[in-house]
Amino acid sequence: MVYAYLQRGDDEKAESVYREALQKEQHQASIISAFHFAATPARLAVEKRDWDRAISLEPREPAYLPWDDFAWAEGTTWYARGLGYVHTGDISGAKKAEERLNELRSNAKERGDDNIAVYIETDRLVLAGWIALAEGENDKAIELTRQAAKMEQSVQKHPITPGALQPPNEALGDMLMKLNRPEEALVAYEASDEIWPGRFNTLTGAALAARLIGDEQKVRKHMAKLLNSGSGELDLDMMDVAHDPGH
Repeated sequence: MVYAYLQRGDDEKAESVYREALQKEQHQASIISAFHFAATPARLAVEKRDWDRAISLEPREPAYLPWDDFAWAEGTTWYARGLGYVHTGDISGAKKAEERLNELRSNAKERGDDNIAVYIETDRLVLAGWIALAEGENDKAIELTRQAAKMEQSVQKHPITPGALQPPNEALGDMLMKLNRPEEALVAYEASDEIWPGRFNTLTGAALAARLIGDEQKVRKHMAKLLNSGSGELDLDMMDVAHDPGH
C-alpha cells in the first residue's frame, strides 16, 4: 500500500499506512516482516528524495527479527542510506554502504540464495554508479548503472516486493539528466517503465526529458500515465524542481 500511494503521489496516505504498521504488536519473524520493515521507510525516503531521512535509517530494526537470515532486507536499508549519503555529499558514507552491500551479497551467495545475491548486487551497482558520478567519473557511472539494468533482467521479480526501491534504468535516467543528456535519459526512463510500470519518478523524469528535447507527444503521453495513476492535477514546471535528482 505504501508503494502504491507513493506512485499516486499521495505521500500523506503512504506515511499513514506506515504509522499503522508500526502500531501493531510484535510481527512474525519472517522474510516478509524483515523485508517490509526495511523497505517501507526506505521507500518513504528515496521515493520522495528525502536524503536526510535516508541517511537516518537504522539497519536491522526491529532488533527481535533474525536479520542474519535476511541479507536482502538489510541490504535495502543500506541501499537507501547509500543513496542518501551520495546525494548529500558524504561519499565516504556512501562507500561504506556499498561495502556493506558487497558483504551482504557475499553472505547470500554463501547461503545458496543466488537470486537474493543478484537483487543485492543490482542495488550495489546502482549505488556504485552514483558514487562514480559524484567523483566525476561519468562514463564509469553510466557503465555501472547499465550493468545493473542488465543484471536486473537476469532474474524474475521476487513476489515479496511490489517494486524496486530505485530501479537501475530510473537511476540511469536521473544520471543522464544531470549530465544534460535528456534524449538518452528518456530512453532509460521508458525502459524502466517497461519493467516497473507506473512509477511516479520514472514518469516524471520521462515527461521532463521529453520536454527538454521538444517531444510534446511524449510529454503528453507520460503526463497522461501520471494522471491515470491517480496523481491528480500535475504541474510539470513545479515538478521540474521537485524531480532534480541531486536534491
